[in-house]
Amino acid sequence: KKKNPNVKGLISVGGWNFNDCHYNDYGQGAPTCEIFSTIAADEEKTKAFAANIIAFCRNWGFDGFDLDWEYPVVVGHNDNTTFGETPQDYDNYINMLRLLKAEFVAENPENPLLLTGAMGVGKATVEKAYNIPKMSEHMDLINLMTYDLHGGWEPRTGCNANLYATEADIANGGAAGSGDDEKGYPLSVSWAVDYWIEKGAAPSKLTMGLATYGRGWKLKDLTNTSYGAPTIGTSTPGVSTGEAGYLSYYEVQDKIKTGQATRYYDNDRKCPYIVTTDGEWIGYDDEESWQAKLDFARSRNLAGTMIWALDLDDFAGAYGNGKKYPLVSMPLSDLAPSPTTTPTPSPP
Repeated sequence: KKKNPNVKGLISVGGWNFNDCHYNDYGQGAPTCEIFSTIAADEEKTKAFAANIIAFCRNWGFDGFDLDWEYPVVVGHNDNTTFGETPQDYDNYINMLRLLKAEFVAENPENPLLLTGAMGVGKATVEKAYNIPKMSEHMDLINLMTYDLHGGWEPRTGCNANLYATEADIANGGAAGSGDDEKGYPLSVSWAVDYWIEKGAAPSKLTMGLATYGRGWKLKDLTNTSYGAPTIGTSTPGVSTGEAGYLSYYEVQDKIKTGQATRYYDNDRKCPYIVTTDGEWIGYDDEESWQAKLDFARSRNLAGTMIWALDLDDFAGAYGNGKKYPLVSMPLSDLAPSPTTTPTPSPP
């Protein structure tokens, strides 16, 4: 903010591990997965939550709050006892958003804290968890997590965030990272954005997620390296990221630069992938696929884009002719959609 006072900083609370009741490590998962559901069920708890958010943000100079509840209602994410669905969350979530926004406005009508949220895009999750028109009423930005569309939880290769789906993809459906497993729909970035708009989200409040990482597998048959090829597990952990089936953009670029992998581009789906010399397949994003996505975001008049994550880009400029953050810098370039200004806070 010293360099650019107009930059808005928000705190984000929640995340996948926070709300995965089956996970139990680092003080997250089972110890935390019921918190949002419990708060949302009680108006007094929600108001107390809002007061704590306001106090924290004002004390530390933040401009808003991002609620990363993954996900209301969904099995295994809000109930440690039964691990079942929590259908009460559907209405309680909306009431929570309404109360948070009302408290933010009451605290400072002229400059209320912004209220945003990260949203899953798998069809089953969206249909169960989200009252999209009501969310759009209370939130300043709705950040679509249009990545983790395919990964090691599936038995075949696929891009982490394919812009489009083919007929073969539609037949397979998808098991988006939220745990969905539904056949016969075109799981893709473009489908997710259009689906949210169709269901009542204001494009002026939607941001489209962009990823600086990829998802990978070990190939079952080294003679079949195509998109959708059968696999036998996740790819080897990256040297820096250290997670099986997951590589940062700079780790992918290193494999290409050092001759450990060959890059291919799927023009139908608008996504790149690499095949390594030791039989691994990683679907990711690069400048070519990002440009296609930025063009798509412009065509839908979206508020903008959001990125996961800053530290996964080529931050040292080691692989792009010395250019640091080649992906993250793209939304601000002349080739990208015009950057949007900070949204005017929504009424409660």
